[in-house]
Amino acid sequence: MMVLVQFSRRVEEEKAWIGEHLTRAYSSRPLLDVAMQLANISSLSKLINSHRPLLTHVSEVGRRLLQRRHSVLPHQRSNIETELAQVDAMWRELETVVQQQKQRLEAGNTADCVYQVICSTL
Repeated sequence: MMVLVQFSRRVEEEKAWIGEHLTRAYSSRPLLDVAMQLANISSLSKLINSHRPLLTHVSEVGRRLLQRRHSVLPHQRSNIETELAQVDAMWRELETVVQQQKQRLEAGNTADCVYQVICSTL
């Protein structure tokens, strides 16, 4: 039972962590400070990658709980499955948003560089 309580607490912590970083990933400002935004999104990407093992561990604990049929009640099983699905969906959203923001910023940075080259030749 203690493992289940710890798992639930860890899932809530993971969801809060992902939610906090999703907010950061979704934030965008005008492309005037593209280089700074690229640095921020790269930092966020590294932070996400370094956090992945912790999320993987929490998911593995949930899957192990599901495999112990005798120690998990049916409603608990349903809750564990729901929690795993939610945290997985949030994680995928976070990774997708960060990747999209990075691509958008890189495109903006390229356009800005081209514009500066054109302006310098005039």
